[in-house]
Amino acid sequence: KKKNININNDDSINYQSINELNNKLNDKISDINVNVKNELSDNEKISLMIKEKEIKSELHQIKLDYGDVSYNYAKILHKLGGNIYKQGRFEDSYHISKEIVKIHERLDGYEHISTAQALSNLGSVAFRLGKTNECNYAMQRALYIFIQEYGIDSNEVLLHRGKMMTFQIKDGERSLGLSYSDYEDEL
Repeated sequence: KKKNININNDDSINYQSINELNNKLNDKISDINVNVKNELSDNEKISLMIKEKEIKSELHQIKLDYGDVSYNYAKILHKLGGNIYKQGRFEDSYHISKEIVKIHERLDGYEHISTAQALSNLGSVAFRLGKTNECNYAMQRALYIFIQEYGIDSNEVLLHRGKMMTFQIKDGERSLGLSYSDYEDEL
């Protein structure tokens, strides 16, 4: 029996096994990487740089109004990270992703779903940069939270496992994740 998993509002994947899901996720990630690797036109570069300035201005105002540990600040920081990622500035995007994780840890706790989503984004950028350990820790922590929140057999957990397998994380298919306290013990 075919199962269906939604990736976002516009896209879904039909699959019968975890391996089929993994292969389809690999194809989607390859498409994303091709789009990111393609050289941007001069107009796209200019547009992204203009948008970056606008986002930074908005971020500055949010910091003045709400501080740098607020949901509003994290939301705009996320926008900035996406813009910078599109520009191919992955190291900068990585540092922004780490900051977003820290904000959600402080506001929501170490094992909240918003922290898991931020950790998953951090893991993706870390993978892009070849930061294997950082990617593994972020993805394992996110998996633990997703399992606690949605259940071990949920679509969210299955999708995250597929992503982990794509990132070649050991035991991504069977892992139960890594709690924050276990993560601290490993440091």
